Amino acid sequence: RYTWVDLGSSYGLSDLNAAYLFEQLGSRERIFARRRRLCATYEAALGPDVTRIGGDLVRPHPDNTPNHHSFALVLPSAEVRDRFIAHMAEAGIVTPFHYVALHLSPMGRRHPPPEPLPMSERLSSCLVRLPLFYNLSDADQGEVIERALEFLRGV
Repeated sequence: RYTWVDLGSSYGLSDLNAAYLFEQLGSRERIFARRRRLCATYEAALGPDVTRIGGDLVRPHPDNTPNHHSFALVLPSAEVRDRFIAHMAEAGIVTPFHYVALHLSPMGRRHPPPEPLPMSERLSSCLVRLPLFYNLSDADQGEVIERALEFLRGV
């Protein structure tokens, strides 16, 4: 789990990461198309069951053009999210939680928000990411979907 301890960030890339990125930029349309298809498959397969249990999918704003760098579910509670992560781990599938509410971090506590941020706290405790990367095979994605549905249909 990462967190923020002070203002600022590091945006520099190592030479190796920069070289890898440079090569990927030439293939970005193909990479984006594949990731878009993977996200659409997850959404179609899992959306109804996630909604049925009181959760939601993280979707981009209609005015945005996403790069589909991640696909996330927002489960109804932290307890359900933790059980989901454990269920997926039993099948060897890594499904990390991701977002830590900034105002709850050490740096954020030094600069508290003027009002409560319940949506940030909900996402921090209920969001989970599914595997999503360019060379995720259809078969592997099918396995992720099968295990996720197995859990969701048991909730």
